[in-house]
Amino acid sequence: MSAQEFKAPASVDRLQRAGLMAGGVAALIAVYGLTKSPADFYHSYIFSYMLILGLTVGSLGLLMLQHLTGGIWGIVIRRPLEAASRNLVLVAVLFIPIAMGMKYLYSGNDSETGWLNAPKEGEHALTSWQQGYLTSGGFLTRAVIYFHWEGCSMNVSPANPRSPARTPLRFARKSCATIRRRPHN
Repeated sequence: MSAQEFKAPASVDRLQRAGLMAGGVAALIAVYGLTKSPADFYHSYIFSYMLILGLTVGSLGLLMLQHLTGGIWGIVIRRPLEAASRNLVLVAVLFIPIAMGMKYLYSGNDSETGWLNAPKEGEHALTSWQQGYLTSGGFLTRAVIYFHWEGCSMNVSPANPRSPARTPLRFARKSCATIRRRPHN
């Protein structure tokens, strides 16, 4: 079968063009908001980002659970979960504005302090452990580690034919089944 046999109808092309135009208008409005009020832009951006991140990582977690447990309960939702979890690369790219806007997000506002500009002593002072952990470099390092771990988790999917993790996944299923069958003393 050729790719021509599976071509989408013309109405999908019209819908795609309309979606691209709406996305372009929204991007222009977002750039305008960034120039007028960066703090409000970044607060709105992180709210939207967390929604998309939650859908992507939640789909990945549910997909991993379904592959680990097996069974037919997840066959219907497996393909949509795989499609949603494949957005992880896009979510990692969309993290760049958060890294650029950290001073607007984590420095607090006029009446309060954030963890990037916390006082050294007093009521809102950070402990010595927090001072080492809550730094912009530490935040970005943890973000890189999290995205790397999630990217590795995507390769565990048996739907990926190039996955080197097919054997360990079968081993994990067998070891979980063995643990469930062991008699308790």
